[in-house]
Amino acid sequence: MPIDKSWTSLRKRNCDAYWNGLQAFLRMAKEHVDCDGRILCPCVRCLNVKLQTIDTVEAHVFDKGFQQSYQKWVYHGEVEASVANEVVEENEDVDEMVDVVDDFILPTNAEEADGVSGSRMGQYYDELFDEIEAELYPGCDWISSLKFLAKLMHLKVRGKWPNNSFDELLKLLKFAFPKDNKIPPTHYEAKKKLSKLGLGYQSIHVCKYDCSLFYNEHASKDSCHVCGSSRWVNEKKKGKKVPHKVMRYFPLTPRLKRMYSSRHTANDMLWHHTGRSIEDGVMRHPVDGSARKDFDATHPDFAKDPRNVRLGLAADGFNPFGNMSLSYSMWPLKQLWINGVDTRDGTRNELFKMRAALLWTINDFPARSSLSGWSGQGYKACPTCNEDTTSIRVIGKTSYVGHMRFLRSNHKYRRDKEFDGKVEKRNPPQQFTCQQVLDQVNALPLQVSGKHDRFKGVKRKRGGGEKARFLSIFERSEVARWFLF
Repeated sequence: MPIDKSWTSLRKRNCDAYWNGLQAFLRMAKEHVDCDGRILCPCVRCLNVKLQTIDTVEAHVFDKGFQQSYQKWVYHGEVEASVANEVVEENEDVDEMVDVVDDFILPTNAEEADGVSGSRMGQYYDELFDEIEAELYPGCDWISSLKFLAKLMHLKVRGKWPNNSFDELLKLLKFAFPKDNKIPPTHYEAKKKLSKLGLGYQSIHVCKYDCSLFYNEHASKDSCHVCGSSRWVNEKKKGKKVPHKVMRYFPLTPRLKRMYSSRHTANDMLWHHTGRSIEDGVMRHPVDGSARKDFDATHPDFAKDPRNVRLGLAADGFNPFGNMSLSYSMWPLKQLWINGVDTRDGTRNELFKMRAALLWTINDFPARSSLSGWSGQGYKACPTCNEDTTSIRVIGKTSYVGHMRFLRSNHKYRRDKEFDGKVEKRNPPQQFTCQQVLDQVNALPLQVSGKHDRFKGVKRKRGGGEKARFLSIFERSEVARWFLF
């Protein structure tokens, strides 16, 4: 039976139709509360971001209104149409996890693999199939241990189960099921099994002042190579030590390879080349934009293979750690751009060299500062005007003026003295090239990054004539290069 959602668009929320619709929604949502009895609040203020109690959600939706863009109530019990209408025919002799492994593994034939060791990949292939063929417990021939684990982890993600609660569930299942079962005892062990399919992440320890990573040649160090602070909460503790901070890094390259390796998603990766409708003058996809076309014209060797990937970086809140004045780089696109990686095309069953480029960034102005290396505050903060930025101090705030200089030389507003009593005779600011801006950024003096004790009580200079502040080599030389070019 379809769910009545017409009440969500009613302007008069004190009517019976709105109240009855809200109560029906809450009855459905009550079946999907978390361990604290809360659900995501779909009011126009919380926007399905904040968890609230049922009573609070009722008050919010009644007082503020229901989020109109929330059409499919997937967070509150409504099953997606593709899932609800899907008819699955179970086959006792075939495990669907076989397709997952088959899509993930590279060809074992040496000629097809183009230099990839067939014996090495074959051994890895056999290990994964051993996991598939392993019974959940002796005598269980209707579901494998890997399939059971994958479905259980999927439920954890959809239900937003806390890790400690999931650990308790695994312990109960391991105790309740017949002996010699293959259920992992902890969430950690479950993730290790699934990481073989490219679904894991890498944990990297971080200095407690955010100034460096314990990575590569610094991975075995017990103290930060920048500020000397201890890596551990209690460095004198015997046995396993606890780090101050841990960064979870989800490698980009395996996920891009996985999308091409699976025949279910490989076609979608090429939709921009084979499936889109071409209509002159209408932008229906980023491929129709001038940025994409200019990039392809500048790098024809990259553009000739439509399987190469153009990426967009959503950078709001992005804050890379550490002073990366090192011989290696944490930036994964360098390998993807320069050399590429061997990737299996699931539709053609062949290997190709996949490359990737960062073509767009999606960010607000402060995040743009972190990416480009150009300060977003101070007297010279305008990225367009650069050194010719015109700014004044107004009641303790920096105000940017001089906009009339962008007008044509004979424009009447240039002679208007109502703003500051002056006639604007200056030319527009100088246009700097990308290379000139990058040279400015690279010429900045090194600054110690992070939240160190030495900065407590010290008032650091902000703005002034600085072009950028407290930037690491990583931000300046790596991200700025990709952002500007």
